[in-house]
Amino acid sequence: MLGSIAAKLSVFIRDPQFQGQTKEKLTSSEASKLVETALRDRFDHWLAQNPPQADSLLAFVIERAEERLRRREQKETPRKSATRRLRLPGKLTDCTRERAEETEIFLVEGDSAGGSAKQARNRETQAVLPLRGKILNVASATTEKLRANQELRDLIEALGCGSGDKFDLTKLRYGRVIIMTDADVDGAHIASLLMTFFYRELPELIRAGRLYLAQPPFTG
Repeated sequence: MLGSIAAKLSVFIRDPQFQGQTKEKLTSSEASKLVETALRDRFDHWLAQNPPQADSLLAFVIERAEERLRRREQKETPRKSATRRLRLPGKLTDCTRERAEETEIFLVEGDSAGGSAKQARNRETQAVLPLRGKILNVASATTEKLRANQELRDLIEALGCGSGDKFDLTKLRYGRVIIMTDADVDGAHIASLLMTFFYRELPELIRAGRLYLAQPPFTG
């Protein structure tokens, strides 16, 4: 139902609190109380005074709920099974399509960029994995440091194909791996660190033409 309605409210409060860096959701309890107080009684009265419209609205809500249940049952089980088996990192926003060659994963710079990418992505074919800050420079790091680095471990788990002598291209969970960092000096540095990691640990992925570098627009 929420995906089929829209409303515009003007609320003035002091020190508003938002969820996460992307500020997609207002979480101030004061705002929730103001909106609920302003709408609840009026909406109840409208439903009571308009039985035909209330019945239509109820039927619509039930229909949407049943549709969600059908979609849940029809989800492709192979990808769900692989997700459970691999214990994918929690910050990965995965796609739903089963055929790996028809999907792609975006490696983005931080949670803020991850939030924007999630809004713009195709949920069926595009996954998003935000990476926190600059990853380890594998060119000068020991194997022990590489294995202990959480960001790289999350990346390897998300791809599903292993690394080093355990790499298996047939187990890669996506058709394309796309590095998408900010169009600034820090973004270029992070992209170079990621490419170094792939060159050192997953060179066959590069030779197979699976690694891409996105060129986001620069806005100053």
